Amino acid sequence: MARDCSGGAALVRLQPLHEVLVISRRRLATSIALAVVAASVLSVRLSHPQLHVDEITYMSSVLESMSQDSVLPVNGDGSPFVNKPPLALWLIRLSFELLGPSPFAARLPGVLAAVATAVVIYLFGAAVFGEMAGILASLIFVLTPGILRLHGIRSATPDALEILLVTSAIILLESWRRHRRPWLLPCLVAVMAASAWVKSPFALVVFIVYLLATELTARRAGLGTPRLGATVAWVAGVWIAAWFLWLGTLSAAASPRAVTRQLLVEQYARRIEGSLVKAHVRGTGFYLASTVKDFGPLLLLPAGAVAAGIASRRGWRPSRHDVACLAVWSLAAPVLATASVSKVPWYAYLSYPGIALLLAVSAKSLAQAVSDRRSVEAAFLAATLLVLVWRLPAGRVWPAEAKYRGPAGRLWEIARREPIAVVPGPRFRPLQLPQHSDDGREAWLYLQMLLWKSRDSPHSAACRGVLVNRRGDVAGAGDVLELHRLKRTNVGLFLWVDGCGELRERI
Repeated sequence: MARDCSGGAALVRLQPLHEVLVISRRRLATSIALAVVAASVLSVRLSHPQLHVDEITYMSSVLESMSQDSVLPVNGDGSPFVNKPPLALWLIRLSFELLGPSPFAARLPGVLAAVATAVVIYLFGAAVFGEMAGILASLIFVLTPGILRLHGIRSATPDALEILLVTSAIILLESWRRHRRPWLLPCLVAVMAASAWVKSPFALVVFIVYLLATELTARRAGLGTPRLGATVAWVAGVWIAAWFLWLGTLSAAASPRAVTRQLLVEQYARRIEGSLVKAHVRGTGFYLASTVKDFGPLLLLPAGAVAAGIASRRGWRPSRHDVACLAVWSLAAPVLATASVSKVPWYAYLSYPGIALLLAVSAKSLAQAVSDRRSVEAAFLAATLLVLVWRLPAGRVWPAEAKYRGPAGRLWEIARREPIAVVPGPRFRPLQLPQHSDDGREAWLYLQMLLWKSRDSPHSAACRGVLVNRRGDVAGAGDVLELHRLKRTNVGLFLWVDGCGELRERI
């Protein structure tokens, strides 16, 4: 059935209900294939990139919670970790419990969330914009350089999970608008409520802005949000309730004053005003520059599609509402993030699925305007993907060798391969490590993982590494491996290897 969705400018066929909601066997097989491809791309050499400072923080809090048998992530002194809600960190802990603490296990939940996002983008894109557009959008998202680097979809951070939840929420909103099935609204509310336990209120703001900014075009297309006021109230109300539940949980574990000072003031207020991370402050054009850097020449595709649509009536054209959805989704997070003085690249990532869909739809429209042949369309879409792949910094995303800040990481790599049980010496004091520096924090994280790995190993193991702080602590003969030596002091960190003969590999 044709419906005029653009004021008479073009007749666009809206997808019937059964064409959108029912997943055919072919589409299911394509989803599985895309999931395999995405998982392969994202998981290869997953432990090789150097740990970001935020990854060190999150992994340390998870490992401390395991050591102290705490449900909530905690700091080294046992106080609750208040910087971020615990949902993403709980997933890291689950991965640690199943696979053992390691950089690979910490980053795996983010990879799985990114794979799920790629599949969700494909299913929505294929249902609304066509099969080829859905596949291309999914691959563009997975292969975008910015989110492949540190603090993206291959990192032990909450970003990938938040991207998945916001993407799912926007797609559920569009399904609620188009199909009005009662179960869609509870799913939408639940997904957004889950985002309250992932990162920050930014996710809710992005979603509400998207909903309100696209409502006018939705109404003109006959797709207005059912019970708009109730939908907004349910989404915002349940999200706020979930967020206050987290604040209440933190307050019960610590104190309301500590939560107010450490979270609401230091994390939110000071971050917004730019006083928390002055090194990251950028100008108002920062997100435009970073988006251009990530997607490059592909950003010309929407302009080319519009020009081709004006010059030729041939080809497939989306409705005005679909175009508005893609445009608003692509701009919402960068525009909102620009309002903050404190600017870091990953604030814009919530819009990257929308940008991927916009580029894919533009490429399809441009290809069909040029030729009706399927081979030409497929070649054009493949060329679009190759332009993105050509821009990938492969050496940084998938380094050939694991990267560490210091020898503690190298020790972790050796002990992971060799049968070495690492135990603390009788006078080992972790607080003597330089915890104020990134090098020291990374060193202590790797040593914690080594100690956890060796906790079930008998001390009489054939090969035993004993951690000591001073050379004088070494109780007997053996090889001594110096890991850290602080300047201007006599305190260092050494490893005494007992019962192994010579070290299998020296650092």
